[in-house]
This record gives sequence, structure tokens and C-alpha cells, in this order.
Amino acid sequence: MRGRLGGASAIRIVRLHVERIKDEFGQYKLEKKIDVNVLQGFVSMGSIILPRLAFYAGFFLVVAIAYLIVNLDYLDLLAVVGTVGAAAVFCYESWRSWRKKPFQ
Repeated sequence: MRGRLGGASAIRIVRLHVERIKDEFGQYKLEKKIDVNVLQGFVSMGSIILPRLAFYAGFFLVVAIAYLIVNLDYLDLLAVVGTVGAAAVFCYESWRSWRKKPFQ
């Protein structure tokens, strides 16, 4: 059964690409060294990679909007400041981690 790449010709293409990263002594060369712990702050959903903190930002944003809609007549200042402030902080932190992402 053929894989996703299409069989024997795909194996040759992969081998060609792997051979291209060898140096003149037959050793594999390292393009760029990255710390893999940086990737722990990201979540992969299919082909989309998002900062983990973006989910917390979305949660607090939904809670803040729902609270404002449900309790429009009687708003508690602490609840509004807490939820909107948490959403703002998590949005800022997820933007910072997205800006420093080690992948393209």
C-alpha cells in the first residue's frame, strides 16, 4: 500500500533531500540550533500552530462578553475588570510568544 508521498519515487526524493544536508565528510550539518522547549508553549491543531495562551485569552474574552450581555443591568466592577484584564494579559502574552516563534 502506498503512503501519502506516493511510493518509490517519493523515497528517492526524500533520500535526495537528506543527502543534500550532508557536508563533504558525509556528516549531517546543522542549519540552526533551536531549543525544543520553546515549542511547549504552542499547540498544533492540524496544520495550524497557535500559542497555548491564546486559548486562555479566548476563554476569558468569551466569559467577559457573556457576563456583559447577561448582566447588562447590574455589572460588578471587579468581575468586569478581572475578566477583561485577564483577557488583555493573555492576548498580550500570546502575541509575544507568537512574535518569538521559532518556526515559519
